[in-house]
Amino acid sequence: CLYFALKVLQEGGRANYFWAALFAALATATKITAALLVIPLLVSHFLYVSRNEVRTLKAFFPRRLWEAIGIFGALYVVTTPGIVLHFGGFATFMLGKFGIGDHRYVSQDAEALTQDTMLASTNLFEFYLNAVRDSMLSPLFLLCLLGIVYAFWRRQASDLVLLSFVLVF
Repeated sequence: CLYFALKVLQEGGRANYFWAALFAALATATKITAALLVIPLLVSHFLYVSRNEVRTLKAFFPRRLWEAIGIFGALYVVTTPGIVLHFGGFATFMLGKFGIGDHRYVSQDAEALTQDTMLASTNLFEFYLNAVRDSMLSPLFLLCLLGIVYAFWRRQASDLVLLSFVLVF
C-alpha cells in the first residue's frame, strides 16, 4: 500500500490508486489498525493534486479517489463480513481503545468477557509506543526517532507520505 501511495505521489494514475486501496483493504482485514494506511494514500493524493493539477475542489476529490475509497470499503467488507454484522460492538470497542466514548465493550462471546477488563483499560497509542520501544531497545529506537526528525527536516513529499503513517500509527 505504501509503495503504491508513493507511486500516486509521483504519477497519479488510476491503477496506482486501485492497488493502494486493494493492499490497504487486505492489510486492514488482517489487522484493523492497518486502516490507518488510508492516511498516506490521502496525503499522497493531496500532495500530487496540489503539485500537478488545477486547484479546484473537484481536482482534490476526483473520481479515481472515490473509486479507491469504494474499493477499500467493498473489499474490506467482503473479506471481513463480521464488521457489518457486529458493527455496534466493534465501534464501541474501537472508540474505547482510543479513549473516545464508552470504554466498555459488550461481547457476545463468553470467553472474550474475561479479556474485556484488560482490553478496556489498554490505551493503544501508549501500548504500541511501548511495544515498539521495548522490542527495538533504546539505541535502535533512538535511531528511528532521529530518522523521523531527519525526514521532518528534509520535508520531501515522499518523506511526508511515509511519516503520515508512522506518526499516526
